[in-house]
Amino acid sequence: MILPAAGWIWRAGRTAPQYSMIASLDVATKMMEDNVAVLTNDTIREAIHLRQKVSRIHKEMQEKQSWFFELWQPEKVIYEGKPRQFLDVPVEYLSKNQDPWVLSPEDSWHGFDDIEKNYVMLDPIKLTFITPGLNEDGGMEDEGIPASIVTNYLIQHGIVCEKSDYYSFLLLNSVGTTTAKQGSLLSGLLKFKDLYDKNKELDVVFEELVRKYPQVYEGVGLKSHCDAIHEYIKENKLLDKMQKAFQVIPDQAMKPAEAYHAVVRKNVEYVELDNMRDRVPAVMIVPYPPGIPVMMGGEKLNDGSMPVYEYLSALQEFENLFPGYESDIHGVERLHRNGKSIFRVLCVKE
Repeated sequence: MILPAAGWIWRAGRTAPQYSMIASLDVATKMMEDNVAVLTNDTIREAIHLRQKVSRIHKEMQEKQSWFFELWQPEKVIYEGKPRQFLDVPVEYLSKNQDPWVLSPEDSWHGFDDIEKNYVMLDPIKLTFITPGLNEDGGMEDEGIPASIVTNYLIQHGIVCEKSDYYSFLLLNSVGTTTAKQGSLLSGLLKFKDLYDKNKELDVVFEELVRKYPQVYEGVGLKSHCDAIHEYIKENKLLDKMQKAFQVIPDQAMKPAEAYHAVVRKNVEYVELDNMRDRVPAVMIVPYPPGIPVMMGGEKLNDGSMPVYEYLSALQEFENLFPGYESDIHGVERLHRNGKSIFRVLCVKE
């Protein structure tokens, strides 16, 4: 058996095989050799079944003047020459044909107005759940449920999301995702809805969060908690600031390689966000979501790149108002002073 590099770990100056990883790779390889077509087909079919279940629940809740999570997917599909509701199209057809999953410029559900024909298609097994909070035009509703609150709840119940945005989160229905696991997901989402509708106290929903930050969350209901975070995002135009930050192309003071050399030579220092005007970060700054750099090492945080500064400042303020919801920002370290979280970045010395 050839041992893959991924199956080795470094220990005490020598290499040692990570047997559990090697075994899992061998099992997966054997599964693909014997049943790749069956496994792939079943995975796609089960993902579509789940999509239709979620859509059916959402439709039923709408009829009751209530709410539920939606999925980012076609609303209608051409089937037997006629447009049909996604719910009414046979799973067999949806699993065997690419046409329903291709993003078309004639459709509005995906939100890309200028997309080219046959440019990209939606992967049926990648399930993007949409939480309440945004209307069809991209504007902010009066009430909303930030996705991070939902994903934090789900992870407590053993359901790990692939990624989370402000009002959407991604789950993968891959090989090994059983019907029982799908049931656990739906049960978790329905339970969250029930807790939200009843405005259950966070002491019940997020016991660890309340234990860690009682002065902020004790006695607060789940719906009230969602409303508070949604209101901050809305009032501070956090989504607009994020979009503007990613549209900026900062001025380059030096090449990224030169900034890296400054790190290697220790010609760098940590600078707090409030003092970063006209400074040159030596490392990439990558907020997540969406996990794309807003600044490269060697670019200057000057007047032309103020949208980046404003977005980072809004995130810093958010984290201090809502502790426990720290976002992952590559290149940013947090300094805790007087009960506050302060962003700082490794910058080239002046």
